[in-house]
Amino acid sequence: MTTAKKTAPARPRTPSMTGSEAGTEAVATTVVVTTEGIIEVAEPVEPLSKSKFMSLDVDELKQVADFFTKDVLVSDPEFGPSKRELLASLASSGDGSDAVTWDDYTTLYLPAQPIKESVVEQQPAGVVPTVVEDDGDESNWVLVKMERKNPRYDVRGYTFTTGHPFHSMPPDKAEKIILSTEGFRLALPSEVQEYYN
Repeated sequence: MTTAKKTAPARPRTPSMTGSEAGTEAVATTVVVTTEGIIEVAEPVEPLSKSKFMSLDVDELKQVADFFTKDVLVSDPEFGPSKRELLASLASSGDGSDAVTWDDYTTLYLPAQPIKESVVEQQPAGVVPTVVEDDGDESNWVLVKMERKNPRYDVRGYTFTTGHPFHSMPPDKAEKIILSTEGFRLALPSEVQEYYN
C-alpha cells in the first residue's frame, strides 16, 4: 500500500510594490450602505500630505466643507473636527457628492466669498502717519534706508518718502523689511546726518 503525500496548493506570489509602479497609486475605499446592501467603491485619491488644501487653516477648511455640504466625521465632538478629518471629508465622495478638488475651491468657493474691503484714509499731502508698536527700548534700534524711486512707500507700519528715506526701528523689523522688500538696506548714522545737513 502506497500513501500519497499531500501537499498544500501553491500560493501565488505577490510581487512587492513600491507604489511608483502603474496601477499601485493610493486608493481610497468608500463604503456606502444602501437598502440593497453594501457597495464598495475604490477611487484614486491625492495623498493628504500633497494636497493643496494643507495650506488652509482649520477654520477655512470648515467653511469650505460647509460650502460644499460635506459631512465631516469627527472623532472627538468636544474639540470639533481636526484638519485631517476635514481634509478626508473634502477628498471623500462617500456621501453621494463628488470629492472637492482644488479647482472646485478656486473656481466655485473663492468667487462666492464676499470681497474684503479695506478702508483707506486720505491724508493731506505732507502728513506722514506712523503706526508702530513701541517697546520703549530704542537703544538697540537700527537705521533703514529706502533706495527705491517711489515717492512714498509704506511697509510694516513704517512710511518712507523720497524726502525722508530713513527710519529707525527694532532690528527684527528691519531684517524683515530688508529681506522681504527690494530697495531697502541698513544705513549708517553718518549718512543720515549728511542727508539732513
